[in-house]
This record gives sequence, structure tokens and C-alpha cells, in this order.
Amino acid sequence: MDIQTIASIEQISNLRGNHIIGNFDFVNSKVTFKGNDNVLISSNLETPEKIRLINTEITFNNDNSVVFLSPSDKGYSIGLAIHNNCFCYIGANNYFNGKLNLQCSEQCNIFIADDCLFSFGVWLRTSDVHLIYDLNSHRRINCSKSIFIGEHVWVGQDARIWKGTHIGSGAILGASSFSAGKRIPSNTAWGANPARLIKKGVFFLGNSSHLFTDEETEKWSQCLNDKYIYTFDKNETLDFFELEQKVKSFITARDRAEFLLNFSRSKSKNRFYIADNDDL
Repeated sequence: MDIQTIASIEQISNLRGNHIIGNFDFVNSKVTFKGNDNVLISSNLETPEKIRLINTEITFNNDNSVVFLSPSDKGYSIGLAIHNNCFCYIGANNYFNGKLNLQCSEQCNIFIADDCLFSFGVWLRTSDVHLIYDLNSHRRINCSKSIFIGEHVWVGQDARIWKGTHIGSGAILGASSFSAGKRIPSNTAWGANPARLIKKGVFFLGNSSHLFTDEETEKWSQCLNDKYIYTFDKNETLDFFELEQKVKSFITARDRAEFLLNFSRSKSKNRFYIADNDDL
């Protein structure tokens, strides 16, 4: 196996059979390729702005996978292992408070939209890795599934987001919660292990209250702003399964990367809304 490790922008020209496209800044970080026809791409191809990788490790463990990274003011601190024929999409202006750990396995994918908050010790995994079978039918019962996270989602410290979880824009997932196969509607708060609904009809701001004075606490006691309240819009709201199938319809990683690049340029507030079943 021809293993190639890139730890600086100067080394990119040495790549063979894989591609790093865009402007990156490596700060104690590395990207390792253990296969071929893989692509790491940034969304800011038309600007000199760099994607800062800080204490980041990205490992392509097989072939034909795409990692798509968008600009973030704070840079990226992630540990990502991506396997065969997968994609990992991370949108713009996400905040990583400590390293975010991700694993894309068994041709399943992770999609994270814009403006999310990830606290310390968060893990996302599309697979249990080992295989579990039903005693009577001998059929496998733990197939891997993709993960979808909409815009402006807050994921608390030590949360675990496992295969098949879909989180709508504006949702909150509490500290130490565990969600697997959950459908979490927009503007709801969930917590516990396994994750359950805590409260409907909420939104959050990313402001930190650590240093608030009495005056600031009073100032922020109410927020008359609908910016982070999401609704269904027949002209905007997307179906994640359809989006995923569209990406998969492209045979090569380069073609998938180009589609994701074009997709990243279209912005609409309610595109990642997930409805509450009780309201349908």
C-alpha cells in the first residue's frame, strides 16, 4: 500500500492518485491517503482565504471518497477517518470547541451544514463497525447509515451522534446525550441516553454568558429575533436522502466534489428544516 501523508501546503504537489484542491493552512495537522482517487477540497476556490487545519488529522482509508470543508473563522480541529466511497461535507462557520471526531464507514456519509456549535468530546459515527445478526433469521440488524445535521445546531459536550441520526436546523442536542437513528425536528431540545425530547419550540444564540454582568443578563433575558426560527418552505426545504442519492450518482470523487462545490454556493434559510411529526 502506497501511503501518502501531507503535513504542509508545500507537500501537496507530491501527491499521486489523490487530490487536495483549494487553499489550506496546516497547523500541527496532517492528511493521510491510504488509497486512490480521493479528494480533499475547500469551498473557497475563488478567494485567497485559507482553510486552517489546527491539530487536525484526516485519514482516507480507501478509495473514491470526498472531504469537503468550508471556511470557518476559528479554523478546523477535527479527527476524521473516512473509508471507501464516502463523503463528508462540513459547511461554513462551524465552531469546534475542542476536537470533533468523525468516522464515515461502509459507504455512508456525514453532512454538516453551516453555523453549528460543537462542544468538547463530540463523536459522529455512521457504523457500529462490527456485525450483529438476528438469532432466528441470521440476518444482519445493524446496517450502517448516514448522518445529517442542519444549520445552526448546538451539540453539547461529550454528545454521541450515531448512524442514521438526522438533526434539523435550530435544534439542540444536550451534553452526554446519545442519539442513534433519531429524527430530531428543528427548534427542539433533546438530551439523555438514549436521547429524548426535552422541549419543543426553542432557539439558541451562540453568545457566551460566561462573563455576563447583571446588566448583560438582563439585556439578554429576551431576544425578539426570528433569525433562528425555521419553517417548512416548499421552494427551499430539501430531502436529505435525495441530496445524498444525487451525490452518489456521480461515479468519481472529482465529480462528487464538483457537485458539492456548486451546492455549497446556494444558500436558503429553511433548506434543512425537519418537521415535528406531531405538526404534520
